[in-house]
Amino acid sequence: MFSTLGRMRRRSVVAVLAGAAFLPKSLLAQGPRGRSIGILVGQGSRAQGQWRIDAFNRGLKKHGWTDGHNVRVEYRWPEGDPTTAKRYAEELVIAGADVLVGTNTFAVNALRAATNSIPIVFVNVTNPIGSGFVASLAHPGENITGFTDMDPVIAGKWVELLKTLVPRLHTVVMVYNPENVAPFMGEYLPPFEAAARQLGMSARVEHVKEREDYAPVLDACGRDGECGVVLYDDTLFARNLEYVMALANKNRVPAMYTNAGYVTTYGGLIAYGVSLIDLYVRSAEYIDKILKGEKPADLPVQMPTTFQLAVSRKTAATIGIDLPPEILLLADRIIE
Repeated sequence: MFSTLGRMRRRSVVAVLAGAAFLPKSLLAQGPRGRSIGILVGQGSRAQGQWRIDAFNRGLKKHGWTDGHNVRVEYRWPEGDPTTAKRYAEELVIAGADVLVGTNTFAVNALRAATNSIPIVFVNVTNPIGSGFVASLAHPGENITGFTDMDPVIAGKWVELLKTLVPRLHTVVMVYNPENVAPFMGEYLPPFEAAARQLGMSARVEHVKEREDYAPVLDACGRDGECGVVLYDDTLFARNLEYVMALANKNRVPAMYTNAGYVTTYGGLIAYGVSLIDLYVRSAEYIDKILKGEKPADLPVQMPTTFQLAVSRKTAATIGIDLPPEILLLADRIIE
């Protein structure tokens, strides 16, 4: 169980062992060779992410695993704090998880720093090669594999859908934190800019690194009156989700989100993206294979297969937008 400790830095080992006495009993008391899964959720809080737990559980049950019966699943929610993520990752390693799951790049980085031998399955990682997690999609190579949400073509769809939603728009702005997504944003910007040119729109990028950086961008777009934004989802955005949405709606800015849940649960205007629920459910396939003895290095990284468009009539009415028939016909979910 402690075979990975020799590979950890001495200081980290001492700190984790010192804290082991304070770990929850459910983590330490595994019973006679009970199987265990440790999940580090990199986005948002537990209150925001119950759907992730539900999706994991559905996937696990599909493969014959039931939390509390023949497997124990332990969740940790560092809420975007690197120090907390490091501590939680080390806790899960010390507790002897059979397989670890990281739900974004932030979480996988913490898990990878804690172990290079326990299998890690990632979900919702956009650039696993550029992040250094795998050698290639077909042949991951080490102890990490999983399910990516990378699909750069989608960036053009964000622009097209915003223009269809609000035909008067002349400007579209991509808003993101370069510290979190710069390694792969180069894949998304060309189709984003190309779609804007084809539709006669100007495209620009705005960087945000702190919560306070969102307000000037959304205030300026609101004053413009013919400006839409794409709010790219990352750890910074997830931590400030409700604040950013409130700013967009107050300024009557047509805002595109990349996760349908931000519309269906939190009141965003429109979202188009990979079905994250589908990714979380599908991740159970690899968890099952690993628990049955297969190695991550032999499991190729899986691409997204399901996409969702969600739109809110209520939010549209609040910010003065009439939903066009084309959007209503395309939508998978319409929130009344």
